[in-house]
Amino acid sequence: MARGIAVLALATLVACDSGSAEEGETEAGSSGGASSPATESSAEGPTTNSPSSTSGPGESSSAGPQTSSDDGSTSDDPPDTESTTGEPDGVPVVVSLAHGGQTARSCDGGQTWGDFHEFGIQDDHSDYAAFGGLTFGNGAFVAATGWGASGRILRSTDGATWDDLPDDAFVTPEGVARPSNGASGVEFVGDEFVLFAGSYLWRSQDGSEWTAESPETLSYSGHFREVEYLPEPGLLLIATEEYQAQQSWTIQVSDDGGATWQTGTGATAECVGYVQHVGGFAAHDGRLLISGGAGPTCVSDDGGLTWAGAGDVGSEIADVASYDGGFVVLVQSGEVFASADGQAWAPLGDSGLDGGRLGWDRDLGFFGEGGAVYAHSPDGTTWTDATSLPPEGYVHVREFAVGRLPSCP
Repeated sequence: MARGIAVLALATLVACDSGSAEEGETEAGSSGGASSPATESSAEGPTTNSPSSTSGPGESSSAGPQTSSDDGSTSDDPPDTESTTGEPDGVPVVVSLAHGGQTARSCDGGQTWGDFHEFGIQDDHSDYAAFGGLTFGNGAFVAATGWGASGRILRSTDGATWDDLPDDAFVTPEGVARPSNGASGVEFVGDEFVLFAGSYLWRSQDGSEWTAESPETLSYSGHFREVEYLPEPGLLLIATEEYQAQQSWTIQVSDDGGATWQTGTGATAECVGYVQHVGGFAAHDGRLLISGGAGPTCVSDDGGLTWAGAGDVGSEIADVASYDGGFVVLVQSGEVFASADGQAWAPLGDSGLDGGRLGWDRDLGFFGEGGAVYAHSPDGTTWTDATSLPPEGYVHVREFAVGRLPSCP
């Protein structure tokens, strides 16, 4: 998932009411809610988008903070799915996404930010609520927005100028129609984009034209609170909160790009928590991890089919990622913790970020945003604030993505 990777100013968001069958009728398969557990109502458990960055299993165990990001980077010729899946060519460009379709771009690994852009209101129940996340592939950044409202796809080939795709970009079995009830996730999987919006799974080669399909084994029995693709294990994961039982979770898993699905069990409410709003999935050395609550984590060693409790970070989760040395967690106080296996956690450094989101790229190191402050670090231990801030009115970053482009700016 990430995460999981983006940047913007702090604002308290209003939590969305989850779990009811009625919401399921209007927001099938989508994810939405408040910006942090502190604003979440007790009726709706903790939930988040892809954070920002996660890396797949199979990474080396060398020490030193460098997590692979679910909002990973991709190359241009041929395109690579993530920054952690190889050594792609081109200039690494970091883009962030927040509610309101707010985007920003960095050409230097998060040291400076610019090209701020926004589409609409910042409410978390609107066309431009950013729970659907951000990804990069085949030379384009693609963002998915909308929750409790029409789904929208934003596309950019440079991370600075964006197109809001028209209705006729979406083709369903019944004809042309924009997703009517929001988007819960978009990921670049293999050589194509995969979007979860409304009651369909959508596919696109370039992010500009989308075709809907309905996989028989994908269950729409609950809200899709977190969608993430972990490239190195090659798994699509969906944290699903059942409509009829709030804080009752299953993890849906696909190893073939979303064509077929299996259901994983054992992930507890204590682990998954507010995963739509904070935390997310990560992967390292064959082990998957999920966390989005007050500190507990859950892990899976069989590709997401069974989950068990692991280590407790001991502080409220803001974001989850992975790097060459294992897993990394950003907590709400701004501290960063690391673990080789998700069991024992130790302080790595203090980012100075007020919660927010965390990203990582093998070439760039760490970058993040929290409380309207951007920061970056080569190793997760020593952090430096970025020299530029977003304009007033920019809210918490929902996700970062890294893409390799011919040039930037």
